[in-house]
Amino acid sequence: MSAARYSRRVVADDWLRLASDPAWPIYIQIVVEGTALPDRTALAAAVGVAAEACPGARLTRRGHRWTDTGRAPEVRELDGDTFDRETLTGLPALYRPLAGDRGGPTCEVVVLTGTRPALVFRAHHAVMDAQGLLTFARAVFRALRGETPETAADELDAVELLRRAGTGPRKTIPQNSQPPLRAAGPPEQRRPAFLRRTVDGRPSAVTAKIAHALAPGAPGATSTSRSPSTCAATCRRPGPRRAWPTR
Repeated sequence: MSAARYSRRVVADDWLRLASDPAWPIYIQIVVEGTALPDRTALAAAVGVAAEACPGARLTRRGHRWTDTGRAPEVRELDGDTFDRETLTGLPALYRPLAGDRGGPTCEVVVLTGTRPALVFRAHHAVMDAQGLLTFARAVFRALRGETPETAADELDAVELLRRAGTGPRKTIPQNSQPPLRAAGPPEQRRPAFLRRTVDGRPSAVTAKIAHALAPGAPGATSTSRSPSTCAATCRRPGPRRAWPTR
């Protein structure tokens, strides 16, 4: 199948995520920090190569289908020194909408300049999950190194995936269970908060370990009554940071 013809259905999960409050849109954002930034021309070329191999990064919404535009995600440059990486504030331009409306994009790459250079891979959660965006990010770095990225052009959607998974027994969550990170008190008193935790090393089961690191912020665990609805978690490898992988 040609990547230029890639397309898949907009399913119920996608519509739910597209309907999120514009003030708190549902995005996946992967921040990769380093000691230097790649050449802009080389980066743009690598993003193009990676998007050809992973056409899910080029989707827009046309009616009830996600359709490949054939255009690589935009590479934008922002001043990273204005961005507070603990509170995740100070750089509103980092959170521009990516809902694929009217032929618009659903994915982009942001270059953060300054004393802590970084690349931010962004995608709307309706078109990618974290693993999908990580696959695209890895493809970009492979292209920067002159390697051929792996192809990820399957049209499988969430509904079909569940159908193929079968209807066997599954573990259920008790109806009276409460989300561990939900703020205490009535809904009208709850406010979103940001929290960052760093986990050293390159751990497996990273989602579970991040949840464990965040657990002290759960109601009853500490004196705080607010829990994060948006969290930044960093997996930090011990030792000095390495420069970007370029040829």
